[in-house]
Amino acid sequence: MSKSEGKIPRKDFFAWLREGAEPLQFVGETKSRTTFFKLPHGENAVYLFSATWPAGTGIRWNTPFEFCGMYFPEAQTLRLAEFDVARAVDALEAEETRSAEHWLRQISQRVNERVGQQIANDRNRLSIRKLSKPENLQRLQSFKAYGARRRAAEIFLKGDMPDTEYYSRYALQGFPDDRQEDALVLYFQNAERFLEEETQSYISANEEEILLTFLENDVLLEEYEALAQALGNEQACRTHEAPQHTGEMEFGMAMA
Repeated sequence: MSKSEGKIPRKDFFAWLREGAEPLQFVGETKSRTTFFKLPHGENAVYLFSATWPAGTGIRWNTPFEFCGMYFPEAQTLRLAEFDVARAVDALEAEETRSAEHWLRQISQRVNERVGQQIANDRNRLSIRKLSKPENLQRLQSFKAYGARRRAAEIFLKGDMPDTEYYSRYALQGFPDDRQEDALVLYFQNAERFLEEETQSYISANEEEILLTFLENDVLLEEYEALAQALGNEQACRTHEAPQHTGEMEFGMAMA
């Protein structure tokens, strides 16, 4: 199947995705040729690849093949259709051409929102009540000894209050490339199921780290309140002494 006049109509491209048995060829404005290939990936995903070569030449054994999208036959959806597909196909939708980085950020945000909703800033929703990992115990002790007071002072001097809300730190962007790829495929196949499973998996694997965050917030709040009370008492003493001094000045001036 080939197309050589302008862009490939969207309906023709999707017809090829559904039924095309041969590679799809496209001639661009510069007369360069691009050929699209479909390769099955698992039970319900198709990977798209492209190869481009200059006009007047043909494909060679060292012609590079580039990944250019994912197609899901069951839902008939196209994702990650960047670069060659975006240049060749007319009227693609924004969801179809968004980058992998966009989806990784979106997935991370949605998982973090779900973790936050499930924990609801309540440590009693965890299945553990104390730390057991040596590295977490050491981190809490170090924070008590060195970090909490400094952090409390910084917050106090800014005129702020400690934020003791729990925030999930799930970040799919930090995973290995193959894990990111697998996650994207599963998300595109069934977003709701993937998000639910990923939320439960993250909480289960990080319960102690979540509890550690609560305990560090406790220490920070205690240091902040102690600092505020100490400075408040000092200010109260100064305020109490100041009127006496002023009164003596005023009395001296009246006598004069």
